[in-house]
Amino acid sequence: MSMQALYNEILDRYATELAAARAVALTWWAELVIREIGAGHDGAQAQHRCRMRWPMGPTSHPRVIAVYRRHFFAIGSINEDFLEQEDPDRGLNDPSLWLEQADSDEEEGLVSQPAVLLFEGLGARDPELQDFMRYFVFVPIGLDRDGVWR
Repeated sequence: MSMQALYNEILDRYATELAAARAVALTWWAELVIREIGAGHDGAQAQHRCRMRWPMGPTSHPRVIAVYRRHFFAIGSINEDFLEQEDPDRGLNDPSLWLEQADSDEEEGLVSQPAVLLFEGLGARDPELQDFMRYFVFVPIGLDRDGVWR
């Protein structure tokens, strides 16, 4: 299976799971704002007070972060597998791997940066989801006991 086909499978799952997480996050966010309004703040103040605690807005919800992390690491794993098959001595820092867009079919095998792929891939699948994620600033880091990114 080609890299692009693997990426597309991940992006399809990501869009589906993110849509469900967005619904939960928007409900959570609305409840936070309503709570602030109930404390005597007008709508703009309520939004501001919530954003002071959660600068990424509804994308700060743990379910949104969990969906993003899972798919970020899935892309990273595909990239690592590709490198092991192509050239075990070549690292992910090799600049020849990273292109913004493939100009030809010959470049199809190049790896994509997980953060870029997850954001830009949403635009083709669901522009509303991409708009929802526009304030999302998050770099998932963490290794499990075996040194695997999780």
